[in-house]
Amino acid sequence: QVLRAEIGAAIQRTTPVLLEGEPGSGREFAARVIHFASPCGGAFLAVECAALSPDALELELFGCLTDAVPGAYSDRAGLVHQAQFGTLFLAEIQALPIEHQRSLLALVDRGEVVRVGATKPESVELRVMASTSVDLEREVRAGRFLPELHARLCAGLIRVPPLRERREDIVDWARAFAREHGARLGLDSLSPEVESLLVLHDWPQNLPELSDAILRALQACHGAHERTVRVEHLPAALRELSGARPRRGMLVPPPPPRATPDGTHVAQASQYSGAGPWLVGVPGRDAAAEVAISLREFEKLCLMCALARTKGDKLKAAKLLAVGKSTFYRKIAKHGL
Repeated sequence: QVLRAEIGAAIQRTTPVLLEGEPGSGREFAARVIHFASPCGGAFLAVECAALSPDALELELFGCLTDAVPGAYSDRAGLVHQAQFGTLFLAEIQALPIEHQRSLLALVDRGEVVRVGATKPESVELRVMASTSVDLEREVRAGRFLPELHARLCAGLIRVPPLRERREDIVDWARAFAREHGARLGLDSLSPEVESLLVLHDWPQNLPELSDAILRALQACHGAHERTVRVEHLPAALRELSGARPRRGMLVPPPPPRATPDGTHVAQASQYSGAGPWLVGVPGRDAAAEVAISLREFEKLCLMCALARTKGDKLKAAKLLAVGKSTFYRKIAKHGL
């Protein structure tokens, strides 16, 4: 919810944005959301700062004049020119050399850029967004990053948590990857058991790892001539989780509801009984306090999972959880969903 609120606030502004988080956590995706939801009409252009040499990166970003460098037989526009009225996204900005940081600071502060080989600045109008996976304050203290540029970027700081810290998003991402990868295979369906299992994994490589797991599962499902991805189609590391107990302190979503003879759905009983349903004790915490805190977290996660499974349909989500409509609306209001 915090991430969504910060992205929503950034959409309303035109100032620089710094997206901080682990590689693969979805920082560029968040930047694209901000760009395409904002009123700007220009292009979204991205560059990986660590992928190019300093000289190549300078040409790529700022362009050059004819004969300014060997092989330049005409003026070349940089990404800052091509992103006019749009967004320039600099991935892993900590890899940007200090001299290029000064040029970027001039762009952010004054909207000016000087091409390689030129002496006069040109005016450009665009929004700068960047991502980093390191502590930029430490880079500033080490003299590797300009404090002025850091200050400009941090005015729009957004932390993108890793998947393990936003497990409520895992199913939505898994379904999106299933649609993307499954289009050419003619299938995109994940069983409820698979979706519940995916939430248990920590996904240390974040979205690329989840995407790869879904692709492999779809290929296994297609090879077995089946239409729905089941637990046996998942990579071995994920299949092993099906019989594993959750780690202490970890909140686990409930299993998919089972249908009763009259067609209604009820939640299955927890196999991890203890302080509360689907709760695992946290060492050193008072039992009563643990129940009060964990039950609230559990209730919110159940609501979010139900809304995700029903694609936001509140009536269906209420039925899925076997609660009345008024009770469901009261609870989602309580949790700000």
